[in-house]
Amino acid sequence: MVTTQPTNLAADLRIAVARTARRLRQEGSGLSATTGAALATIERHGPLTPSELAARERIQRPTATRLIGRLEEDGLIVRTPDPIDKPPPDIKPIPPPNNSGLARAISTSIRFVPLP
Repeated sequence: MVTTQPTNLAADLRIAVARTARRLRQEGSGLSATTGAALATIERHGPLTPSELAARERIQRPTATRLIGRLEEDGLIVRTPDPIDKPPPDIKPIPPPNNSGLARAISTSIRFVPLP
C-alpha cells in the first residue's frame, strides 16, 4: 500500500527501487549495474572523453576504459576522434534507430516490475 507520509514514502521508494534492481538482475538485461550506469551517463551527458566518464561515474580511468570497451563491443557506443584534441576519442551512444542504448537493454525488464 502506497502512503503519502514522508517517512513511509521513503520506505516505499526504497522497496520499489530494490524490487526494480532485483527484477533487472533476474531478467538478465545483459548490463551490470556499473555498465548500465556508465551507458546512462554517456547518453545523458555525452559525448564524453574517458576521463570525463570516469569523473562523472567516480571511478578510476582504467575502469572507465574497460567499461567503454565492453559497451563498444556490445554495439552500444561508438568512439569518435575529437577534431581539436586527437587522443583520447570522445565516446557517445549510437543513435536510434540503430541502437536505443539503455532503453533497449532494460525496457522489457522495467515494465514487469510490480509496485508496492
